[in-house]
Amino acid sequence: MRVLCREEGSGAPPSFEVSPETFQAADPDVILIAPCGMDIAATRKELPALTGKPWWSTLRAVQQGRVWIVDGNQMFNRPGPRLVDALEWLVAILHGRPDLAPPGFPAERLDKSVAG
Repeated sequence: MRVLCREEGSGAPPSFEVSPETFQAADPDVILIAPCGMDIAATRKELPALTGKPWWSTLRAVQQGRVWIVDGNQMFNRPGPRLVDALEWLVAILHGRPDLAPPGFPAERLDKSVAG
């Protein structure tokens, strides 16, 4: 499972993988799915590879409906002013106030029936 995306020449540290056991042990409060190079529609198509894992439904964020799909390609994975919108969105979500997120931010909450 990739947790960090790196573009060649970006100066970012190399990507690394986290085992399912490590991810499950972390039991995150919130999960943001924002793959490099993928918009929300493409991410949605790839979700079964993650949500179909037996450990997925055991995660606190999944059980509490705190899983978000984000257009990472547009908002998180490129430098630029959109990172400010992404930060504002993160603050709104982490504080349980999605109403404070920038209007039209390309993200959607993963339905609990899909999430787990």
